[in-house]
Amino acid sequence: MQTLQTVAPSGLQTSNGKQGTSWQSRSGSMAATIYNLPGPQVEPDASLWTQEPRALLHVVRIDPDLIAVTDDATNSSYFPDYPNADDTAGEIEELIELSQLRNDLHAVHSTEVGRQRRAISRFLQLRPQPYGAVYNKLYAEDEPVIKTGWELARWFEHETPGLGHRQALNYLLPIYGWSPARQARVWAALDITLYSAILTAWHYKWHTDRVGVRYRPRPYEVDCRVSVLFNHTVDHKTPMMALM
Repeated sequence: MQTLQTVAPSGLQTSNGKQGTSWQSRSGSMAATIYNLPGPQVEPDASLWTQEPRALLHVVRIDPDLIAVTDDATNSSYFPDYPNADDTAGEIEELIELSQLRNDLHAVHSTEVGRQRRAISRFLQLRPQPYGAVYNKLYAEDEPVIKTGWELARWFEHETPGLGHRQALNYLLPIYGWSPARQARVWAALDITLYSAILTAWHYKWHTDRVGVRYRPRPYEVDCRVSVLFNHTVDHKTPMMALM
């Protein structure tokens, strides 16, 4: 059994037996120095997790933490310049192809070489859906939440950052039975990671000194054939091309 020993602020020791140490305080009241409860105690050392020499969770600073790694061309985590015109043209053609498949129930997952797409995560299909998620509310409760590329894109288009990660954690944490302190630490790590990632994206979109990275044109700016879904409803009973 784990126990947490406390320090008596002032007083006189009165006993030191099997049940723990007791103290007689100056005021005359008794103060125990050990919890004598049956069963394991809940993470009694949690308050020590932030004490040195343990590493402390922190937001990754752009300068010097991030760019010392991602702007170093010899580093494996180097953030490269955006593709040349030929590669960009290939990416645009793939986006146009995907826009033509967005309502095809059978096109979400693909094993075609050069067009690999993973199946939809089961965490995204969990019900009830988190507040703020954009999904088809006309589907029955026993149907998948997301069936098509259209619905997958809209789910991520304007969601609270990390909504899907939080949905997954809400599902996983009760399974492992971690203590409240450990769960809080995991939530803190998730939020710090999300914030660091967003800062990184914003840095490279707007503020990096590297001309070949910042202000990369949006797909529609490169080719107006790219169809954009923003703000299009997903509430339809049967997706188009569902029977194809």
